[in-house]
Amino acid sequence: MRIRMRFPDFRAMQVVAGVGCAMAAAIPSLAQAADCSTLTHPVYIAGSTAVKPFLAAIAKSLIAANPPITVIYSSQGSCVGVTYMTASPAGTIGGTPSIWDSTGTESTCTADVAGNQVDIGVSDVYPSTCPSPNAPANGVKDFHGPIQSMTFAVPLGSQQQQISVEAAYMVFGFGADTAAHTVAPWNDATALEVRSASSGTQQMISAALAQVGSGFVAAKVKGVSNASGGAVLTGLTALANANNQEKAIGFLAMDVVDSNRASVRPLAFQFVGQSCGYTPDSDPTKWDKQNVRDGHYAIWGPLHMLTPVGSDGKATNPDAQTIISLLSGAPTVDLIAVEATKGVVPDCAMRVSRTSEVGAMASYMPPHSCECKFLADATGATSCQVCTTANGTTSSECTDPAKKVCNYGYCEVQ
Repeated sequence: MRIRMRFPDFRAMQVVAGVGCAMAAAIPSLAQAADCSTLTHPVYIAGSTAVKPFLAAIAKSLIAANPPITVIYSSQGSCVGVTYMTASPAGTIGGTPSIWDSTGTESTCTADVAGNQVDIGVSDVYPSTCPSPNAPANGVKDFHGPIQSMTFAVPLGSQQQQISVEAAYMVFGFGADTAAHTVAPWNDATALEVRSASSGTQQMISAALAQVGSGFVAAKVKGVSNASGGAVLTGLTALANANNQEKAIGFLAMDVVDSNRASVRPLAFQFVGQSCGYTPDSDPTKWDKQNVRDGHYAIWGPLHMLTPVGSDGKATNPDAQTIISLLSGAPTVDLIAVEATKGVVPDCAMRVSRTSEVGAMASYMPPHSCECKFLADATGATSCQVCTTANGTTSSECTDPAKKVCNYGYCEVQ
């Protein structure tokens, strides 16, 4: 349904410095590039820039596995990752994608366009959200991974606390082109640090803002376009250093924010139908993603991993299937810890679900909950009872009748 847009009454709108409902990393030096084709069990992954922090952590473990699997990652934007999978065979990449060793040190390898077919196209958004072409080729399956949240971020020193969906629509839809379209203090389009239409971050945020006006699309966002979340972070930091922190605002995935809390923080976001704003965490000092997990924070979605599959429904590249299984199935304890500290949420810690971009939410209970383990790793504490039996086992150690199943070392609902 098309929503008729009317200009909001800014005097009544909860836009800035309001009370919400709850309250730069260094770039490593890169070693000289090797030939990608010489690496052990290479898996070529291309697309989303937001996945890099936790993909790097997984790559560190996989390179030390038996047999070792080398993650070769090209950071190009979510919708580029989708585009690779619209053809059969999948598209190929060149350049110098990232790789990681067993210590987590990043380097690069040299990819030959003729021979490096993408095994997994990664996207922060549903393929249908991306500009055409966006239809996966026959035989390509969309596996869902951990939950990512996208935010409106400001420099740490900014006095602004929250933004409503209506105000964000005006700020990024018009770029303060007239007085009637201006929301203070974000009244300077050169201080709006955004991404591009190929970015999953911008696509997901645009899907949220389209709830105000259906004509809002990622390609029309006003502001300074950036190639990555790291570039947005640099832009916000530069504005703060120039004493423009009140005018500065940008789009960032929460994993980037969590890795740079000394520089930026998310604004509380007030979505359609809400009376106040929410941040992804229960308050700005915590890491629990409580408001994402229970549905109070609106801008989130699963990681999408698109890959060619065989008749068994598994990736045709067994090593790609290993990575997808880690990210989409019941994760290992170590992976839960990685995700908890990298700003994303494993599906097993969620209590709501959705099936479309910033779509309606439904109550959800995963087959094997890991909420207790996630909170223990994310916050350093949990009130859950510990247990030692195998995952999915009803345990006599669990004395709470509502939490009788032992999962990942803690008593859970199921």
